[in-house]
Amino acid sequence: MNEGYIKLHRQLIESQVFANQTALKIWVWCLLKASRKERFFPLKIGKGSTTIKILPGQFIFGRFKAEEELNIDGSTIYRWLQKFKSEEFSMITVEANNQYSIISICNWTSYQAEKSDSEQPMINQRTRLEPDMNTDNTVNTVKKKERVKFTPPSLLEIETYFSEKIKEKGLSMDPKIEAEKFDAHYGSINWKVGSNKMTDWRKSISGWVTRNNKEQSKQKQEIKLNINPTWQ
Repeated sequence: MNEGYIKLHRQLIESQVFANQTALKIWVWCLLKASRKERFFPLKIGKGSTTIKILPGQFIFGRFKAEEELNIDGSTIYRWLQKFKSEEFSMITVEANNQYSIISICNWTSYQAEKSDSEQPMINQRTRLEPDMNTDNTVNTVKKKERVKFTPPSLLEIETYFSEKIKEKGLSMDPKIEAEKFDAHYGSINWKVGSNKMTDWRKSISGWVTRNNKEQSKQKQEIKLNINPTWQ
């Protein structure tokens, strides 16, 4: 886990994370903890044990281990991780259960994946809070966005974000089913929104949840109106 290196973009110095030394330390620690390749880790659970599969850009999070390595109070670490996974930052996703948590670095494959000798030797690390920079200030924002390569999310990332949005809105939708529908729908149309390539899959999920909630409410209202008055 300690071999290799991570890549950082100089724009990090202008970000909200850099403005807070605790946040910066936690973020760099997350990048350093993330696996650079697929791995399998044994994990003790109660009196038994299991094997956890970790993908590139993921790591198993433990509060006590984090406190020990960062020398930061656990509640502070937790608070910043919640900010990192919020819509404002969109830097990580978290898969959690009552035994362990797996943290995934957003866009790890795009910015941290190893490149062959024939490819550009250094790809700058950018998170969603660090916009694509160009030395020519005359280039407009639209052109900057066009240069950012969109990477389709994994089914796990989709399900995790669906769970957050559904819980946030207090809905009864099944995140696993909705995630599978979302992945199948947009995968079949090459991840496009209308005629344009998707740029923010989290925004599309938010719209998906809102639309489905309105449709369910409408259907319930129609059923209520169609009830025979004699049975009320």
